Amino acid sequence: MIITLLGGAGFMGAGIVRDLVSDRAIIDITTIRLCDASREKMEALARELGDPRITLVDLDVTNPDALNAAIAGADVCINCVPTLLGFQMRIFEAALALKVPYMDLGGLGTYTVKQLAEHERFKAAGVAAVIGCGADPGMSNVICRAVADELDEIDRINLYWAAELTGDENPVLVPPYSVSTVLAEYAHPSTQFYDGKHVECAPMSGGEFLDLPEPWGRCEFLHSPHSEQLTVPLADGIREKGIREFSWKLHLPHREHEAWIGLVKAGSAISTNRSRSAGSRSSRSTC
Repeated sequence: MIITLLGGAGFMGAGIVRDLVSDRAIIDITTIRLCDASREKMEALARELGDPRITLVDLDVTNPDALNAAIAGADVCINCVPTLLGFQMRIFEAALALKVPYMDLGGLGTYTVKQLAEHERFKAAGVAAVIGCGADPGMSNVICRAVADELDEIDRINLYWAAELTGDENPVLVPPYSVSTVLAEYAHPSTQFYDGKHVECAPMSGGEFLDLPEPWGRCEFLHSPHSEQLTVPLADGIREKGIREFSWKLHLPHREHEAWIGLVKAGSAISTNRSRSAGSRSSRSTC
């Protein structure tokens, strides 16, 4: 099997590569095409793993020929390119055109909805596409359906995602995944499912404290843009059971959580001051 990983030297992509070369892999993999824009990161990862099946491919997703060459002939294309770089649909369409099965790590909701709209095209072409694979989205969706299958009625589902550091604190703020994604999760409005319909919620709204076991402790959760709340309440096996509420809220490690909030607030203050100086006015619906 030939596996293409686009953005394979990033935080999430590198983790997938490590899984593929480990003894946990249950398929016969002959080639792992490690494709990334950073040659330095690819070479470092290849040296670390020392697996001869890893082939390095310099990736330029803005070049259609280069993108097609990276995907063509693979048995599966795994898209780990950060969603907010804006290439999600380009890669998605390239896989369809080349008839290569596709999977990705999620599209922060907006792209997920666009991808689902292409279901019939992929089905007609005989190309499998599994979108939003991972912990959230991915495992969380499967858990929701598994629990729903045991219930006759569903009033609400509330998902909470929390992380906490267990080692020494890093004096440098290091994002747990793509920094653009983290900032988007804190700074962008999100669509949640309340009162039986989708509504837009302001950034960092929906503050809620939960007391979790150690090492998490007392955590503050905030609304965050994700794909689960756009898809799960409308899914077969859940929609018809009367669900009226589905929310997704985020908490990163305590000190980092405060730092990300501070960064977003500082950026918002700058943007607000610039807007005022230009004499512009804006409004936003909240929930």
